[in-house]
Order: sequence, then C-alpha cells, then structure tokens
Amino acid sequence: MTQASSAIDLQSATTEIAENIRQVSAGIKDVNVNIIESSQVSGQVASEINDVLTESRTISKFSASVRNKAEELEAVFVQPGRMTCQFKA
Repeated sequence: MTQASSAIDLQSATTEIAENIRQVSAGIKDVNVNIIESSQVSGQVASEINDVLTESRTISKFSASVRNKAEELEAVFVQPGRMTCQFKA
C-alpha cells in the first residue's frame, strides 16, 4: 500500500465515522425531544388529575349539603305526623 492509498483509506474511515457520529447525534436529539414532549404530557395529565380531584371534592361537598337538606326536609314532614298522632291518642 502506498502512502496515498493509506491516506485515502484513512479519509474514507474518517468520513464514515463522522457520518455515524452525525446520525447518533440526530438520534440523541430525537430522544431528547421525545423526553421533553413526554414530560409536558405528564405535566398536563397531572394537572387534569388535580382538576378532577378538585371537582370531585366540590361535588362531594354539594352532595353532603343536599343530604343534610333532605334530612331537614324529612324532619319537617315527619314532625306534623307525630303531632297528629299525639292528638289522636
């Protein structure tokens, strides 16, 4: 092998290595973009879960209030019946 031939082989290998490095770098960039996007989606999901939790607590409070009002109404309607029974006896 001559010196020129060795230099050409070396240049070819260097070019191939550089191309491989470029491809790996592009792949790493894609992975980083995917990680960022996944992180953003995870943050959105967590925010939506928090919103659902907040709303479910609100619904639970309203439900308890409705239950209490229903019990109060029941007492109002039962009381006259008791009073009537007392007068009949």
